[in-house]
Amino acid sequence: MAKYLRSKTKRKILLLLSAGLALGFTYHPSRQWWILKQIPRELENIKKNYVSKAIRELRKQQLIAFREKRNGCYKIILTPAGKRLSRRYHIGELTILKPKRWDGNWRMVIYDIPEKYRKARDILRDQLKLLGFYELQKSVWVYPFPCGDVVKFLIDMYEIEEYVHFVTIQHITNRKTLRKHFRI
Repeated sequence: MAKYLRSKTKRKILLLLSAGLALGFTYHPSRQWWILKQIPRELENIKKNYVSKAIRELRKQQLIAFREKRNGCYKIILTPAGKRLSRRYHIGELTILKPKRWDGNWRMVIYDIPEKYRKARDILRDQLKLLGFYELQKSVWVYPFPCGDVVKFLIDMYEIEEYVHFVTIQHITNRKTLRKHFRI
């Protein structure tokens, strides 16, 4: 199974298909309403000419399947693998898989996002906090484990690629403080 989908269109299709699943697991009405409000906006952002190609590729990757309905139409559903992968793309449920052994490298997210993208900047900052990143200084966050796919997803989702940089480094001056913070 794909660890990360590089195509924005494929990720959005998975998210849209999983919206029903997300509603089933969300009991709070305001959260359900938020999910429903996101669907039309994301549909508008999908480039229509890529949808059929993306659906074929998702089916080939066994992330979606077709089920024939009684009236002869087909319904697209998520496979169990598709459900697992789509859960990774729910912003509130993003996780970073921690390896058994630390490789000694530090991952750093550095950004300078303009005021007109304030909402995206705030969401990125909040997500980095939730994921356990350490704020080294304003707009500079550090994490010890591989997390490039999650950071790339956040950057792609909010279309802020030109304002955010992801760096892997071996040496950093605050390493004792960081090692203590991350318990490594």
